Amino acid sequence: MLRVIKGALIVLAIVILTLLPPLIHFITGPLGPFIGGFVSGRQLHARVGEAFGIGLVVAGVVAAPAFLLALSVKQASSLLVLGIALYFGVFPALGAIVGGARTGRGSG
Repeated sequence: MLRVIKGALIVLAIVILTLLPPLIHFITGPLGPFIGGFVSGRQLHARVGEAFGIGLVVAGVVAAPAFLLALSVKQASSLLVLGIALYFGVFPALGAIVGGARTGRGSG
């Protein structure tokens, strides 16, 4: 479980870093969750189960504030929050699967 949390923190740091460069953030920003998942998977030699765990943790960390924000403006759009959760859950998980597989340990 600690490896999954560490992986999710790596993803979140990379997501933030990919938004910072002014001219390229239009390209790197949307790819940030996948890139973060890839780096996280490589660093941790993540297995498929751990990759899905990383995606779930990242989705929860990002979707929870989105849900609270939606509630605070009295327009809780569950579709928007679901979309955010899926985006920040699927792409980090896919990136971690690919990154973990590149280390030779990703399967199993």
